[in-house]
Amino acid sequence: MAIRCLGSVTPTVSRVHLGVKDIPIPAYLQLGTKRYVPLTEGNEIAQSPNMCEVALEDAKEKPRRVGELTTSPSLLVKPAVNPSLTNRLWLYDGKLYQTLRNDYTQQQVRLLILNLIEREKGKFQQLERRFKRK
Repeated sequence: MAIRCLGSVTPTVSRVHLGVKDIPIPAYLQLGTKRYVPLTEGNEIAQSPNMCEVALEDAKEKPRRVGELTTSPSLLVKPAVNPSLTNRLWLYDGKLYQTLRNDYTQQQVRLLILNLIEREKGKFQQLERRFKRK
């Protein structure tokens, strides 16, 4: 299979308490213990206060590239993403997908995801029919 679903992501915002006020740290998407951030076309971390909300909204219609954070988001350390997963992690309809190759276009990834969803749906329909008889 050229693509697999890793699961649903959750948007997260952290805050650091400095002196008198809380300062928000850039948001990220979380799946288990791993954190992901939306990427720009140049494979840079998207820099906007609401980047995760925008990415989740965009990813309802078309896949959006994301990167796995390798450093903890903080005010002191510039966040970095795992270079071995560049162009292999995609956000689509609130779920994170990973491709086996890094040379797929956005449209090809969308088609692979839709194919995976359709195949899973068919498999569950087949299981339902098989176990409904028993």
